[in-house]
Amino acid sequence: MEKILITGATGNVGLTTLKLLESKNYPGIEVVAAVRDIERARKIEGIANCNFCHFEFDEPATYDKALEGVTRIVLIRPNQVSDVSKYIFPFLAKAEKTGVK
Repeated sequence: MEKILITGATGNVGLTTLKLLESKNYPGIEVVAAVRDIERARKIEGIANCNFCHFEFDEPATYDKALEGVTRIVLIRPNQVSDVSKYIFPFLAKAEKTGVK
């Protein structure tokens, strides 16, 4: 089974990607929306019933739970994260160590 984690799932690109994948309902694929505020995300039209996990690039303590069972990532950098070597690269290193493609 594939498990796809979408970061930035409530932004313009992430939300569109999430809605598309959810609407296709591909068999054998679980889609998880990585969000900062799960309760706020549940109020967004069209994604209220999808799977969510709490995730923040600047909080490494959120990485393990977000990456649990994940096989692929759709990585969308938040606008406020400009220092990718400080915030994005550590997450990608962790993902690589857990076997994410």
